[in-house]
Amino acid sequence: MIKMTGLAEIDRVIKQLPHQLTHTLMQQIHARAVQPYVKAAYFSAPLRTGRLAQSIGVIRPGRTRATLGAVIAGPRRSRRYKGQHAHLVEFGTALRSYKGANRGRMPARPFLRPSWERTKDKVVDGIRVATGQVVYNFMRRTIKRYG
Repeated sequence: MIKMTGLAEIDRVIKQLPHQLTHTLMQQIHARAVQPYVKAAYFSAPLRTGRLAQSIGVIRPGRTRATLGAVIAGPRRSRRYKGQHAHLVEFGTALRSYKGANRGRMPARPFLRPSWERTKDKVVDGIRVATGQVVYNFMRRTIKRYG
Protein backbone atom coordinates (compact mmCIF):
# COMPACT_ATOMS: atom_id res chain seq x y z
CA MET A 1 0.00 0.00 0.00
CA ILE A 2 1.34 3.41 -0.97
CA LYS A 3 0.47 6.36 1.23
CA MET A 4 1.32 9.94 0.25
CA THR A 5 0.41 13.26 1.73
CA GLY A 6 1.06 16.69 0.30
CA LEU A 7 0.95 18.01 -3.23
CA ALA A 8 4.69 18.66 -3.42
CA GLU A 9 5.56 14.97 -2.92
CA ILE A 10 2.96 13.80 -5.41
CA ASP A 11 4.08 16.38 -7.97
CA ARG A 12 7.74 15.39 -7.56
CA VAL A 13 6.98 11.67 -8.06
CA ILE A 14 4.74 12.20 -11.08
CA LYS A 15 7.28 14.48 -12.79
CA GLN A 16 9.92 11.75 -12.52
CA LEU A 17 7.69 8.99 -13.88
CA PRO A 18 8.33 9.58 -17.63
CA HIS A 19 12.06 9.19 -17.04
CA GLN A 20 11.47 5.71 -15.67
CA LEU A 21 9.64 4.41 -18.75
CA THR A 22 12.61 4.42 -21.13
CA HIS A 23 12.76 2.97 -24.62
CA THR A 24 14.86 0.00 -23.50
CA LEU A 25 12.62 -0.83 -20.57
CA MET A 26 9.47 -0.59 -22.66
CA GLN A 27 11.05 -2.83 -25.32
CA GLN A 28 11.81 -5.42 -22.66
CA ILE A 29 8.23 -5.24 -21.40
CA HIS A 30 6.78 -5.56 -24.90
CA ALA A 31 9.14 -8.35 -25.92
CA ARG A 32 8.22 -10.33 -22.82
CA ALA A 33 4.51 -9.67 -23.24
CA VAL A 34 4.42 -10.73 -26.91
CA GLN A 35 5.87 -14.21 -26.20
CA PRO A 36 2.44 -15.96 -26.15
CA TYR A 37 1.86 -14.71 -29.71
CA VAL A 38 5.31 -15.81 -30.85
CA LYS A 39 4.78 -19.26 -29.38
CA ALA A 40 1.31 -19.60 -30.95
CA ALA A 41 2.59 -18.48 -34.37
CA TYR A 42 5.54 -20.87 -34.12
CA PHE A 43 3.30 -23.85 -33.47
CA SER A 44 0.75 -22.75 -36.11
CA ALA A 45 3.29 -22.30 -38.93
CA PRO A 46 3.13 -24.96 -41.64
CA LEU A 47 6.06 -27.36 -41.31
CA ARG A 48 7.41 -28.19 -44.72
CA THR A 49 11.04 -27.64 -43.85
CA GLY A 50 10.60 -25.90 -40.48
CA ARG A 51 12.50 -22.80 -41.55
CA LEU A 52 9.43 -20.58 -41.48
CA ALA A 53 8.58 -21.63 -37.92
CA GLN A 54 12.19 -21.15 -36.80
CA SER A 55 12.22 -17.61 -38.19
CA ILE A 56 9.34 -16.45 -35.98
CA GLY A 57 10.53 -14.27 -33.12
CA VAL A 58 10.88 -10.73 -31.82
CA ILE A 59 12.93 -7.94 -33.37
CA ARG A 60 13.85 -4.88 -31.32
CA PRO A 61 14.43 -1.96 -33.69
CA GLY A 62 16.61 0.93 -32.60
CA ARG A 63 15.21 4.11 -31.13
CA THR A 64 15.73 6.14 -34.29
CA ARG A 65 13.57 3.82 -36.35
CA ALA A 66 10.71 3.24 -33.95
CA THR A 67 8.44 4.82 -31.45
CA LEU A 68 8.96 4.34 -27.72
CA GLY A 69 9.37 0.67 -26.87
CA ALA A 70 8.30 -0.73 -30.23
CA VAL A 71 9.03 -4.36 -31.08
CA ILE A 72 8.25 -6.37 -34.20
CA ALA A 73 6.90 -9.88 -33.65
CA GLY A 74 6.67 -12.34 -36.51
CA PRO A 75 8.94 -13.81 -39.16
CA ARG A 76 12.47 -12.42 -39.02
CA ARG A 77 14.14 -11.80 -42.36
CA SER A 78 17.88 -12.15 -42.65
CA ARG A 79 20.51 -14.62 -43.79
CA ARG A 80 20.27 -16.37 -40.46
CA TYR A 81 16.47 -16.76 -40.52
CA LYS A 82 14.87 -18.10 -43.68
CA GLY A 83 11.35 -16.73 -43.19
CA GLN A 84 11.23 -14.58 -46.31
CA HIS A 85 8.20 -16.44 -47.65
CA ALA A 86 5.84 -15.94 -44.70
CA HIS A 87 3.66 -13.44 -46.58
CA LEU A 88 3.20 -15.92 -49.44
CA VAL A 89 2.03 -18.63 -47.06
CA GLU A 90 -0.20 -16.24 -45.10
CA PHE A 91 -1.96 -14.61 -48.07
CA GLY A 92 -1.38 -17.09 -50.92
CA THR A 93 -0.46 -16.20 -54.50
CA ALA A 94 -2.32 -15.57 -57.73
CA LEU A 95 -1.79 -17.71 -60.81
CA ARG A 96 1.89 -17.42 -61.75
CA SER A 97 3.51 -18.04 -65.09
CA TYR A 98 7.09 -17.76 -66.30
CA LYS A 99 7.96 -17.72 -70.00
CA GLY A 100 4.57 -19.12 -70.84
CA ALA A 101 4.76 -22.01 -68.39
CA ASN A 102 2.07 -22.22 -65.72
CA ARG A 103 3.66 -22.21 -62.26
CA GLY A 104 0.33 -22.60 -60.46
CA ARG A 105 -1.06 -20.73 -57.52
CA MET A 106 -0.60 -21.11 -53.83
CA PRO A 107 -3.69 -21.10 -51.63
CA ALA A 108 -3.67 -18.93 -48.53
CA ARG A 109 -2.84 -20.73 -45.29
CA PRO A 110 -3.18 -18.02 -42.66
CA PHE A 111 -1.35 -18.77 -39.45
CA LEU A 112 -0.13 -15.37 -38.18
CA ARG A 113 -3.45 -13.55 -37.99
CA PRO A 114 -5.34 -16.40 -36.27
CA SER A 115 -2.45 -16.69 -33.79
CA TRP A 116 -2.71 -12.98 -33.04
CA GLU A 117 -6.49 -13.16 -32.62
CA ARG A 118 -6.09 -16.01 -30.12
CA THR A 119 -3.40 -14.33 -28.04
CA LYS A 120 -3.92 -10.57 -28.27
CA ASP A 121 -5.75 -10.37 -24.93
CA LYS A 122 -2.84 -12.14 -23.20
CA VAL A 123 -0.37 -9.75 -24.85
CA VAL A 124 -2.29 -6.64 -23.80
CA ASP A 125 -2.69 -7.96 -20.25
CA GLY A 126 1.01 -8.77 -20.09
CA ILE A 127 1.90 -5.21 -21.13
CA ARG A 128 -0.55 -3.75 -18.63
CA VAL A 129 0.68 -5.89 -15.73
CA ALA A 130 4.40 -5.37 -16.44
CA THR A 131 4.05 -1.60 -16.91
CA GLY A 132 1.96 -1.35 -13.76
CA GLN A 133 4.60 -3.29 -11.85
CA VAL A 134 7.35 -0.93 -13.04
CA VAL A 135 5.31 2.12 -12.04
CA TYR A 136 4.41 0.59 -8.67
CA ASN A 137 8.04 -0.29 -7.89
CA PHE A 138 9.15 3.21 -8.85
CA MET A 139 6.49 4.78 -6.65
CA ARG A 140 7.52 2.62 -3.69
CA ARG A 141 11.20 3.53 -4.09
CA THR A 142 10.48 7.22 -4.56
CA ILE A 143 8.07 7.51 -1.65
CA LYS A 144 10.55 5.80 0.68
CA ARG A 145 13.22 8.25 -0.44
CA TYR A 146 11.15 11.44 -0.10
CA GLY A 147 9.24 10.37 2.89
